[in-house]
Amino acid sequence: MNKIETVILDFDGTIADTKNSIIQTIQATLEILGLSKANESEIKIA
Repeated sequence: MNKIETVILDFDGTIADTKNSIIQTIQATLEILGLSKANESEIKIA
């Protein structure tokens, strides 16, 4: 019997709703780069 070594899951949007985490990450990145913080309506997540 073959041993399973790797399992890959499509986590984002399938198992969990990560929209808020993505928005927070984008906002933090903009801040670190010294750019204007975008509000949620300006960030498009497909």
